[in-house]
Amino acid sequence: MIDGNGILHPNRAGIASHLGVKLGIPTIGVAKNLHRLDELVQIDRKQITDHLDKKGSTYLLKTHENEILGCALKTTETGINPVFISIGTGISLETAIQIVLQFSKYRIPETTRQADVISREYLRQHHPTQRQIQPVKGKKQQHPTKQQHPTQQQHNTT
Repeated sequence: MIDGNGILHPNRAGIASHLGVKLGIPTIGVAKNLHRLDELVQIDRKQITDHLDKKGSTYLLKTHENEILGCALKTTETGINPVFISIGTGISLETAIQIVLQFSKYRIPETTRQADVISREYLRQHHPTQRQIQPVKGKKQQHPTKQQHPTQQQHNTT
């Protein structure tokens, strides 16, 4: 499962398609947002969500020529917003839907959700934003990556 699109993409080859071909493995594109494609039959998010009444409900996303590019999938009973599934490589849409449902406790499949949590924590610890750096009262705080080891600190002799 890739956090992005497969064939549901303006070039018919999103990140899920590219990674599947490059790695030689089956891939599924799972996107949080729907690309606006001129060739898709005109739909809006409300029209899609109105058709998704329970977990596992799908709404096929088709072109004017009736080509299926993917689907909107409701992954929880209580959530409103779907995810957008498209094949990357080497898998059918039906199988992709079943796999995504098996890994979805919340709206986003657990594999993607955990990767997001872990990567955000890593960035917070190793590359904090200015807002995340909290000065200690009465002390000037150095950026965490610029702090010196105690044996490298210079002593003030004046």
